[in-house]
Amino acid sequence: MNHTLKPGETIICEARFHSAAFLLPHILLMFVLIGFITIWLGIASLKNTNLVLTNKRIIGRVGLFSKESLDAPLSKITTVSVRKRMGEAHGVVNISTAAGNFNYRPVANAEEFRDAVMNQIELYDEERIMQQAQKLAQAMQKGQDKE
Repeated sequence: MNHTLKPGETIICEARFHSAAFLLPHILLMFVLIGFITIWLGIASLKNTNLVLTNKRIIGRVGLFSKESLDAPLSKITTVSVRKRMGEAHGVVNISTAAGNFNYRPVANAEEFRDAVMNQIELYDEERIMQQAQKLAQAMQKGQDKE
């Protein structure tokens, strides 16, 4: 600053500017942008998260950038549990298979999904038993016909 002074001028007081005055709008903008980005990522991640129960298996996919997928026959499901905090409208569905554990959150109908899986496993097991019994009966009938 001294080089811009005219001859005979001296500095009596110099104002100092607080860095927050310059940085605060940028920090706020950064939070807004980060907030926007995290909301966008959350929505995109939610759109890329699926958990589907069929009559024979559970199909699941989680993640936007790093994906984790589940494709398990009902016969390989060992447990299905729900973790839900008091007052929350959603829960975490934990599916244990022979291959490992898979967590899906936030599931709005967590208990309903768990109950549907458990009911479908029972139906699937009953159907398999009936098919095995029919095959056994057919094999026995073929054996009797040969005699």
